Amino acid sequence: MNGSEPDLSIQAIIAYCKGDQPPAFFLLLHGWLKMTVFNDYAARLLPTIIGVAGVIAMFFLGREVRNTKVGLIASFLTSINYISIYFSQDVRFYTLVILASALSYLFFIRAVKTVAIINFIFYTLSTVVLLYTHYYGLVVFASQGILFCLLLVHYHLNKKFILLSIASALIITIGIIPWIPVFFADSQIKTFWIPSEPFYFPIKYFYVYFKDYVSCVIFAALLVFYLFTTFINVKKRKEFNKVDFILIGSVFFSFLIPIAYSIIQTPMLQERYTLIVLPAIIVMISLGLDLLKELFQRVILITVCCTSLITLVYIQKYYTKPQKEDWRGITKIVIKNIEPGERILSRHSWYCNYYFKSLGSTNRAIQSESFQLHDGDRAGVWILDGFDMSPIPISSEVEIKKNGYQIVTNDSLYRTRVTHYRSGK
Repeated sequence: MNGSEPDLSIQAIIAYCKGDQPPAFFLLLHGWLKMTVFNDYAARLLPTIIGVAGVIAMFFLGREVRNTKVGLIASFLTSINYISIYFSQDVRFYTLVILASALSYLFFIRAVKTVAIINFIFYTLSTVVLLYTHYYGLVVFASQGILFCLLLVHYHLNKKFILLSIASALIITIGIIPWIPVFFADSQIKTFWIPSEPFYFPIKYFYVYFKDYVSCVIFAALLVFYLFTTFINVKKRKEFNKVDFILIGSVFFSFLIPIAYSIIQTPMLQERYTLIVLPAIIVMISLGLDLLKELFQRVILITVCCTSLITLVYIQKYYTKPQKEDWRGITKIVIKNIEPGERILSRHSWYCNYYFKSLGSTNRAIQSESFQLHDGDRAGVWILDGFDMSPIPISSEVEIKKNGYQIVTNDSLYRTRVTHYRSGK
């Protein structure tokens, strides 16, 4: 929201994005908020619309991979998928990542099956959007480059396909030239907030994607069944179906590349970032389900629908239990109780100030690291904190206590706290 305010210029948004993610979603949100209104509800509507578009895209991807039935199953599974629902109600770029990834592979597969210029045009556009949405778009683009080379080696591809593929790759590269310096600058980072993942991370990520234990077991079994059946067919025919090859290869390389980078350079594996593989995984699960008898298909679909919704509503309590830090709540406490001359400090001032602004308050927090107590200062001080809060007071709090300030109130909301200090002198 801070990086997409309607009052910001395009240049200011792009400058902001250089410290976050590429600007496609931020610019889209900026335009959307200009047309609607600058508040949480309007902003959340945009990812919801994109999420619904992702459900539709999954139908076309599944249909392109196999048939209409697989497309319907894939779109249905996407519509009840926990992480898709979660990010469709969150003002972030992940629904656009899923949509653009699904479209990129949809037109990649179409181009392999039917060498038509229109398929390459839409592949180029969707891939550029993906690259300008999230840095993991580079992983998708690199994976597709590897798959293209492998297809070139193992299959008879006509010259038109090769030339159009090279042309698409060049246009995509030219299209992202403005952001290449940022890519290179970020690639030099040696330390990052992402920790190294345990060896069992695929199981962990699979659970994050679907969240429901019953669905996870069923989907894992269907995925293994699809892979096993594909392996048997390859042994019989002595040839890998091109579409299956792309589907399996897209997931394999989309994990292999960040794993290799994490070992060589900096840890970069994070479950949200790997949502680039979610469309392919859901399609492979759909293909496994399509191999079963129709009665089993219906039973499984009804089962995963029920258990997924039970997990969402009753176990995870998604609609009744707080899911995010309650910055809005603690800023309301400050607005209600702050007195003239008192100051507000926070390590996360950019969160607090959004809510101060959106709630119509003129109060603003400053970064706690930049705060210094001056002689004669006797006004109260508010400390707002959140996320993983340390029991050890931050340096500014230590200074405040040393100067005779005492705690008046200390309130905690979900993963946030607000502490009010006043002078004891």
